[in-house]
Amino acid sequence: MKRTRNLYSYYMIFPALIIYSIFFVVPALAAFYYSFTDWRLDRLELKFNGWGNF
Repeated sequence: MKRTRNLYSYYMIFPALIIYSIFFVVPALAAFYYSFTDWRLDRLELKFNGWGNF
């Protein structure tokens, strides 16, 4: 019984972690990556600038 209750809590938190990852972690990592490039909407290529943007 105790093992079932322990697994049940993981089943409840797993969907929340997936949603959190999709809507927060992935966009935050993408923004961090793009902040070091000179990406613009009118060009397809990316050029790495490094700390030059800051």
